[in-house]
Amino acid sequence: MSPTSWRANDNRGSVSGNALRKLLEKPIDVGYSREFLYRPYLPWHKLAVLLACVVIGATSIWSVNVLTGPNPGNDAARATLEARIQTNLTQLDAIVEHNAQLRAELEEYSQDTLTDGVDTPEEAQVLGAVTAQFRVHGPGLILTLDDQHVTSPEGQLRDYDFHVVINSLWAAGAEAIAINDERIGPTTAIRIAGQAVQVNLKPLVPPYTIEVIGDSTAIQTEFARLRGSAHIAGLRDMYAVSVEFQTVSELTLPPAQQPVLHYVTVEGEDQQQPLR
Repeated sequence: MSPTSWRANDNRGSVSGNALRKLLEKPIDVGYSREFLYRPYLPWHKLAVLLACVVIGATSIWSVNVLTGPNPGNDAARATLEARIQTNLTQLDAIVEHNAQLRAELEEYSQDTLTDGVDTPEEAQVLGAVTAQFRVHGPGLILTLDDQHVTSPEGQLRDYDFHVVINSLWAAGAEAIAINDERIGPTTAIRIAGQAVQVNLKPLVPPYTIEVIGDSTAIQTEFARLRGSAHIAGLRDMYAVSVEFQTVSELTLPPAQQPVLHYVTVEGEDQQQPLR
């Protein structure tokens, strides 16, 4: 018999192969596993395991109760914080009320100032509405622009878009306009800072609500012929900007933010001159 045929008929395999197979199939030594299975457990062994389980369980329950239970120190701190918050809210309400009173007085002073330079109160009201110094109300329409679901950066609304729309609304016959309760006046600035559109340095959050006072039918008819209508139609069709018109019977627009004048005295003169 040749060595080759002898190896072919040998079914015992190599020594290393048998050892590896045993190691993989039975990782625990045979003698050790047999001793492990038939080793007797004494009663006190079982009692010790039971006591250890009881102690561990009781300790865990006690720890949970201590961590989640009431703490006198935490209750005192919470009460102090709630009292401070309530005090700050009360002060904030007082400040808001005081600001409202000052705003009403400012509107009254503005009306008196404008009345001195005109012939009739009606002219003063018209002048105050045009300059956005008075609170105005009347019928009109609401144009809502929303770019929250626009995925393309080119479709995000910019200050230029509002310039086109606002100028077209003025040309269509709008008597007063506000964007998100920010009144548009002669000195109003619509700009963009980063990704936010600002009106009078106040950032706006979409959806952008443009409130317009005037004859809603005439404004919409004329607006459809102007550049602003085609501009928002392109934004809607190309970038999926939401555009919605709504006619309302009554709108109230707040006065615009008035510029703060700073005065300087020219050397050699007593008269003060306003510096914008």
